[in-house]
Amino acid sequence: MLQPERLLSWASSPPHLQFNRFILSGYRPTMSAKDCMYSLFYVHNEFLNIHSHGLPLLYFVFCAPAQVPWQSISDSVTWLVILHYLATISVLLGSVIYHLFMNHHGGPVVYKKLLQFDMCGIWTLNTFGVLSNVSAAFSNMSVLCWLVPGLYTLVSFCALHEAMTAETVRTRVTSFLKPSLFRWVVTCLRIAGSAGGSPQAVRHIVWMEIFSISGGFFNVTRIPERWFPGRFDYLFNSHQILHTLAILGILHLHWGTIEDIMWLSRTSL
Repeated sequence: MLQPERLLSWASSPPHLQFNRFILSGYRPTMSAKDCMYSLFYVHNEFLNIHSHGLPLLYFVFCAPAQVPWQSISDSVTWLVILHYLATISVLLGSVIYHLFMNHHGGPVVYKKLLQFDMCGIWTLNTFGVLSNVSAAFSNMSVLCWLVPGLYTLVSFCALHEAMTAETVRTRVTSFLKPSLFRWVVTCLRIAGSAGGSPQAVRHIVWMEIFSISGGFFNVTRIPERWFPGRFDYLFNSHQILHTLAILGILHLHWGTIEDIMWLSRTSL
């Protein structure tokens, strides 16, 4: 098993992994899939990125479904709950696989596929994970109840194309801006009382969006390692902050989704 002393500096790391010049050490060399799996058990600069989404993944797979009051959920909206869970699991799984195998000896070709897989997971959550919240807002409006979720899905597909073809972190983050703005419009309508949905869900949705935007800000600006290169190689760097904020956002999305699903179940009776 690879030992920590064989970790590389930024200058000696594989070129396709040199996307953050402020992280100066802790890079894994190129490895086989088996050795990538071994890296779960020792510290390197991707260690927390893997486990910060790996542990929540286990929670959403094994624990969260048991906490949902399935008996109180209408059959007509059960599919929205299942879609939400699959989307949540997909984003966490995509992140874990990307960070775990990003140094695979397949090089840039494999890395690009892993990055696209990760982007697909983010897109899935941003599209289908929030669909119940968008649907609840217009569930009592005969035409808009289908038109708005359909339009949102279309906007999200456009964002997916931009994310999959993006060449920089900044472009990948901003590719999700249009769906985010769409959700903010829907949320503002809910706050103003012009759209439906659970009133208790709104605060969770707002917090989810705030955490999402904040995480994107740290990831693009490379703060705080930009200010102190080499000081945050293993802990508290921008991508780890992004992961932490992402988990907080996912939790609030989950809580808000359950509130909206329960509201839809009551109003559909």
